Amino acid sequence: SGHRRIAGRSRGVGAVTVLVLIGMKYYTAAIYPSDKDARAFAAQLTPMLPGHPKHLMFVEDMTRNGLNLYFDSDIQRVSFKPMPKMMSDSSFDQTVAQSLQGDARQRVYIMKRTVERYFLNELQAAGKTPVLLGILQESHARVAWHGLLPVFLISERPNRVAYTIAGDFPAQTSP
Repeated sequence: SGHRRIAGRSRGVGAVTVLVLIGMKYYTAAIYPSDKDARAFAAQLTPMLPGHPKHLMFVEDMTRNGLNLYFDSDIQRVSFKPMPKMMSDSSFDQTVAQSLQGDARQRVYIMKRTVERYFLNELQAAGKTPVLLGILQESHARVAWHGLLPVFLISERPNRVAYTIAGDFPAQTSP
């Protein structure tokens, strides 16, 4: 009977530990939002925008389709090289060069800084003038243990940039 009591306590301690860890994960996510959170991403992007974006283009990066809730914009993923695709399962919607053609307006291109120079080269080749809107912070939170105490480790770094093209947004008029 003594062994059963110890086994029962071990399961109880294990269950409480699991619940505490799950709670800490959700607490961390609520207090320290990730750049994958559309609400946090939109909050960073909004002050940079010169107007309402009709097109949000993620260059060689994962899209954040949740931004559609905040901007009601066409959200696309574009690449530097043409990517063959099946009709219903596309990884990339079009190339950067294709996105620069035609009369599209109010485009915002978002990319990691590691591909920024390739994007600028594409714009130069197309005869377009880039306009840097701003730098987006990437943030991640994780829990580490300092003995028996949880410690929240937050890392932030300027990892993405947002651009538009000169003339893409109508001039803002003052009231």
